[in-house]
Amino acid sequence: MKKLYFRSCVNDPYVIAKNDNMVTINSCIEVDLQGQVASIHPC
Repeated sequence: MKKLYFRSCVNDPYVIAKNDNMVTINSCIEVDLQGQVASIHPC
């Protein structure tokens, strides 16, 4: 069975902090010389 939740609940830092073993995966496509990160590549 799958459950769907509203984005306001899923992205709430208080709700996320309740999980003891929370792991996040962040990715970037490119980083420039000033340290700016692009996570969405323009088509």
